[in-house]
Amino acid sequence: MAYYPFSGSASDESGNGHNGVVHGAEISSGTGVSDVLITFSNGGGTATTDSSGNYSITVPDGYTGTATPSKTGYTFSPATKSYSSLTANQTGQDYTATLAPAQPVVYPYWLVFFI
Repeated sequence: MAYYPFSGSASDESGNGHNGVVHGAEISSGTGVSDVLITFSNGGGTATTDSSGNYSITVPDGYTGTATPSKTGYTFSPATKSYSSLTANQTGQDYTATLAPAQPVVYPYWLVFFI
């Protein structure tokens, strides 16, 4: 049995070329709002929060991009999160969702009928 130490980038530090494969870094969170779509730029994909507001996505090793949450009727803080050269799991990637105020419905005057 041989021992091949790996660095955080899954490269064989012994120099023997027995490199590992990193399938991606996981980003997870718990926001408490369901059905929030989180879009990751640069081919990172999308994730949708579950009924408890949790999400998880696997992005490519070394991922660089931004994540943007969206749901009709809500605003989010922060509006985006930036990631650079990810090589490890990222936890606690929370957003604060705020219910947006309802917009008044304005009817044009020509809908008023006179009898």
